[in-house]
Amino acid sequence: MKILISLLCLTSFHWVAEGSPFGFSDPAGFEKCLSTDHLLVESRTAQGSEKKFLDVSEIKSRCIASAATLLKNEKKRDLLLAYVKVARAGANALVCVPLVRAVATNDPTLCNEMSLYEVLTKALSFPPSDSPSVNQELSEAKQGVKSCLRDAQFKKDFAEEMDSSNADLARNACEVLKEAKVIKSCKGKA
Repeated sequence: MKILISLLCLTSFHWVAEGSPFGFSDPAGFEKCLSTDHLLVESRTAQGSEKKFLDVSEIKSRCIASAATLLKNEKKRDLLLAYVKVARAGANALVCVPLVRAVATNDPTLCNEMSLYEVLTKALSFPPSDSPSVNQELSEAKQGVKSCLRDAQFKKDFAEEMDSSNADLARNACEVLKEAKVIKSCKGKA
């Protein structure tokens, strides 16, 4: 009975060995990756191999990381934006930050696109956290903004975030602008 249940469970899950959803090469494959809701991965260890089920958040994070790597040297604006739009439709802002950072590094003028701007400002709207993953995404968002600051229009627009009604966004915007030496101090702030 246990063998039958195990076989039924295993046949309903995707196996990385049979075709990894992370090996996409276009926005449609990326979208499929983001919509994967269960996955069993096998990794090699010194003792043989280890199998692990990935939950939806782990899958989405890996899909985003794969897209960021794929687009690292991409210069086609339309393709970069297509990946960001797919990511925004399939994942929350914090998860999208590594992809947006990669796109911003490639082409800072794309930071003026609402889909990128919103990811960065939403990520910077979170308060400091005890969660290492949230703090990592916050740090990545700050680095993404620093890449975007190479664009004059973005720099002007982003400076206005220091006056945001969201205290966390205002504080984080101030910190990024000070670190990038765009400003010396924040109006009435630390």
